[in-house]
Amino acid sequence: MSEPATVEIALFPIPSVVSFPRTTVPLHVFEPRYRRLVQDCIDDERLLAVTHTVKTIREAPRDQEDALATNQATYQPQTVFSAGMVTLVDTTPDGRLLVEVAMRERYELGRDTQTLPYRIAECTLVTDEPELDRDVRNGELKMLINAKLITIAGSSNPALVDVLQSDEWTGLDAAEFSFRVFQFLRFDADFMQELLEMRSAGDRLQRVWDVLSART
Repeated sequence: MSEPATVEIALFPIPSVVSFPRTTVPLHVFEPRYRRLVQDCIDDERLLAVTHTVKTIREAPRDQEDALATNQATYQPQTVFSAGMVTLVDTTPDGRLLVEVAMRERYELGRDTQTLPYRIAECTLVTDEPELDRDVRNGELKMLINAKLITIAGSSNPALVDVLQSDEWTGLDAAEFSFRVFQFLRFDADFMQELLEMRSAGDRLQRVWDVLSART
């Protein structure tokens, strides 16, 4: 059996940030190395991964007088993450970058091809396992979760309710919904990382519903 194809991805580890495919992640980038990373990804059309972290490898400098000129803490990334293409939204007068990353797929970390000034690694695509026998239940879970989100949003966020009731949103299949729902839902980062690593849309939906249904 042939080895799965790999793709080079630049890594942007951020503690407690877990991103999912088909969602958009806004970033405010000020560290020199990560401003370089963003610009290189744009210039080279390279995928950028925003990944939750395992631990801190090196602490940030204590003197934070000029954070724009100093690299901050260094982190060990999680081994499964989402990656996508970067769009530059704005550059502030002092050089900070406001960008959006349109996440495409999940990937698993492989060997490094670059470590400085930022990390690039060969990564392999992560996909769900087929589960045709769960189509009906997955559809039910999707509807239950969406109804709960509408209830939570209520009158406080009518714009979100409009999105959740739109034909485009309700027409998503359960697998797509199991990722895109995290554009609106946030849980504890470690729990979200667990959901990200699951290879089953049904399992993701069930875990989300278990949490939401326990809320009053």
